[in-house]
Formats: sequence, C-alpha cells, structure tokens
Amino acid sequence: MGFHPVEIRIQVLTLTAWGIPTKEIAVFLELPLRTVHDIISRAKARGFDPVQHKRVKMEFVEDAKRSGRPKEKTKEVQNAVVQSVTTDQAGSEKSSEI
Repeated sequence: MGFHPVEIRIQVLTLTAWGIPTKEIAVFLELPLRTVHDIISRAKARGFDPVQHKRVKMEFVEDAKRSGRPKEKTKEVQNAVVQSVTTDQAGSEKSSEI
C-alpha cells in the first residue's frame, strides 16, 4: 500500500463509522478497495470500534514506526559538515558566486 495522508485515513474511518459501505468509500475518495480495507483493518488493530464510538482518534491513523536503524547525527557532526561545505582548504569562507 502506498502512502496516504492522515486526512484521507480519517475520512475513511469517519465514513466507515457512519455505515457507508467500503465500496462506496473507495469510489468517493478515489482509493483502491484494498487500501480502504487495509486502513480500516489497521485502525481496528489499534482499537477503532465504530459500533461503540464514532470518534476517530489520532492513534488509529498515525504513521507506523519505520524499521531500520535511525540516522545518528550529533550537533558536532552536523556543524562539521556545514563548516566543510562553507569554507575552503585555507579556512576562508567560500564565495557563493559562480
């Protein structure tokens, strides 16, 4: 499933809570039916229950945590990169002119 903005996911869940069939939701929002089902399934796994509460909480539609190691860049490393880009070998500031 490709990325869909939080606003679209909220619309899918709101329409679901009000009893609109998933096929109609897919047509209204111009989404594949599979995507609508995936959004609803993920929200239900996070606690969404349209029968008990029609309110859509942000925790139902938030982006999932990405896998993989997060990038590590300390302030010192970031400053060193900026310094190396903005100064020449002699330590003088680089000209922005071409």
